[in-house]
Amino acid sequence: MIPIVATPAAPVVGYISDIFGRRKFLLAGALLAAIGNVTTANINGIDQIFGTEIITCIGILFKQVVIASLAEIVPRSSRPFAFGCLWASSAPAQGFGPAIAASITLHQSWRVAFWVPFALNLLALVLIFFWYHPLDQHVKEKGKTRWQQLFSLDWAGCSLIAFGAQLALLGAAFGLFIYPWGSAKTLGPLVVGIVTIVSIIPFEYFMRLRLPYPLYPRSIFRQYRRYTLYLAPSLLCALVASTTSTIWPQQVQLLYTQDTLKAGWLASAPQITGVLLAPIYGLVFQKLGAWSNWLMTGLCVLLTLFAALQAIVTEGSSAASTGLACLASASYSGLLVGFSSVFQFVPHHYLATSVMTHFFLRVIGNFAGSLVYSLILTNKLKEYVVSEVAIPLAHLGVDPSLIPVVLEALTTGATTNPVLSKLSPQALQIAISGVKIAFIKSFKIVYYSTLSFGLVSTILIAFTTSFGTQLRPMVDVEIVEGAHFNVKYDTGKGTIIDDRPWV
Repeated sequence: MIPIVATPAAPVVGYISDIFGRRKFLLAGALLAAIGNVTTANINGIDQIFGTEIITCIGILFKQVVIASLAEIVPRSSRPFAFGCLWASSAPAQGFGPAIAASITLHQSWRVAFWVPFALNLLALVLIFFWYHPLDQHVKEKGKTRWQQLFSLDWAGCSLIAFGAQLALLGAAFGLFIYPWGSAKTLGPLVVGIVTIVSIIPFEYFMRLRLPYPLYPRSIFRQYRRYTLYLAPSLLCALVASTTSTIWPQQVQLLYTQDTLKAGWLASAPQITGVLLAPIYGLVFQKLGAWSNWLMTGLCVLLTLFAALQAIVTEGSSAASTGLACLASASYSGLLVGFSSVFQFVPHHYLATSVMTHFFLRVIGNFAGSLVYSLILTNKLKEYVVSEVAIPLAHLGVDPSLIPVVLEALTTGATTNPVLSKLSPQALQIAISGVKIAFIKSFKIVYYSTLSFGLVSTILIAFTTSFGTQLRPMVDVEIVEGAHFNVKYDTGKGTIIDDRPWV
């Protein structure tokens, strides 16, 4: 739900907040998320949940500008550590989320899972309203009103990236859940969406000097090694790391434990490791900023290595597989801090556009990972269950008409299906063992497939330059300290453009 609803407009939200300020987006985000949470907690149908969660997702999207909001009020030299601390503060959701959800499911009503974020969003709304007062957080143009500026924005570029991503994600969702991949209803929006997204590159290149406020200013086309080369790896590394959020939980529940709470903790372990290491990575990047590109290259090598090594998976590899998943997540945490730092070191009036573009690429990478790995897992599983389950059952004399039903029951987790009672104890044991072996072989293929994405990312990062020269003790935006109700946010010292280039 979040990738489809929130992600496509992320760069657009960042772009508008660069020009008109971020405080309004943070307030609106907390309010919308709270409304979505309280509405979801009081409904009774699944269909209604999809509607209310759209409101929540829009709120989540608006709140993502918090990364830019934090970056601009701390010295540039402290931004890696500041982001690391911000990422660590998300530990209750990012790291402990599965364990908390499992505990709530066991001991409380599912509605509690929505009342908790409702309370947190209300708290955020109060804190932002009274304590967050940034000065001159806007861009103005001489001779234009704010409405004239609004109409002068790069709406064509915004439409290309937002609608293109929306179409592509809908096509992918159709292929995953509704229609066959060869269907025109799947390929149509997917292909048109991808082409539309790619068209933003030539459009922005040729229009960058013809628009008052281009979505992607000329700097993105000039600073190849310090900025542009990082775009693809930020997506591909997220794709590699998404094995810990898509494949690892399935592996835990299928091979290692059926206990819901224990499975939640094992599934959370990689995320907990990565999130809590983020501040340490921030300090390392601040101290060794001159070698940041080589640090990121090394981390990318480690991420690729640990992700591929998870192919050692067996039914008895619980400790080793958990350790490798944690190491992969720890490596990606460092890369995430590094990428976020790169995308924060841009001219201030492009900060949120850059940061939200990174968010856009990261979420798209995670979604692509769930898509690609699910396809690989499904296709390989169909292949392996034939040799590991169907053929052995046929040799035991099991009725051929029962075998497809048995395969479906065991691969989907429907262990209470009456058809399983028609098997002899020996046949049932062989079927269960065969399904586990089929899953293990499929998991191995998935983990090996990450090598290609990691290798490309490593090569690209190796050709980048460091951001060490950007670590300067300069603050972009001042804030009014303390709690206030009425603040004059425009002191006349903000960014004002006339005939100068946007960037």
